[in-house]
Amino acid sequence: MPDLTVTEINVHESVYGGNPTTVAAVVYNGGTAEAGEFKVTLYVKYAGEEEERQIAEQTVSSLAYGRDATVELAWLPGPAGPAALKVVADSEGVIEEPDEENNVLTKATEVLPVPLGETPWPKFGFDLRNTGQSPYLGIQNGIVKWEKDGLDHYFRSNIPVLGADGTIYLRSKGWSGNNYLYAFNSDGSVKWTYELGYEDSQQYRGVAPAISKDGTIYVGNGNYLFALNPDGTLKWKLEGNNLGWFSPYALT
Repeated sequence: MPDLTVTEINVHESVYGGNPTTVAAVVYNGGTAEAGEFKVTLYVKYAGEEEERQIAEQTVSSLAYGRDATVELAWLPGPAGPAALKVVADSEGVIEEPDEENNVLTKATEVLPVPLGETPWPKFGFDLRNTGQSPYLGIQNGIVKWEKDGLDHYFRSNIPVLGADGTIYLRSKGWSGNNYLYAFNSDGSVKWTYELGYEDSQQYRGVAPAISKDGTIYVGNGNYLFALNPDGTLKWKLEGNNLGWFSPYALT
């Protein structure tokens, strides 16, 4: 008879909220027979929450007795603070075992806040306290350096942010209803645009993106939160509701 045990849960020592990571669980078959197909499931419980969340699940086709298997489970960490991980082997209970208690292992970890980008203006309000006080010298003469015309988009209520290399990031909405993130060079030329998708809302409010220390740009369109690389390519996106309609983003 097989006997599955979760012996290890391994996760990166620095886990940042909103940055995808991998949890590696080691499952050992200490029984006397091969285990057939079973599922390994990852759960997480964040500080202040009453219920744990099911995060990921992987299927193991079989596991010989006396052998172990490392199962990789994807995790997109949530809010900063303590988090309890739990891995369950044979989470659907399809394998008959002499001991079901050792199928579960927990591990405490900490989700860290994403470091804010060290740029002249990385987010709405400049810093995590939204002081609006930048250490950089502002406009002195009031002379317009450049302006941009001919864009088939409007930027109502939108607030730009600045990258470390001087790139200006600004969210827009096209007349067709599609949302975009524009990246402008410091001379006003368009560096790249990223289409965020259609958002059919009459309550549209433009908000500022936010830039993390590694240069990742976070922006939403109401239905998704996007994480973009500095070159305008997609890093990841998270589906949800009301992501990016009203409030500026904060990296916490």
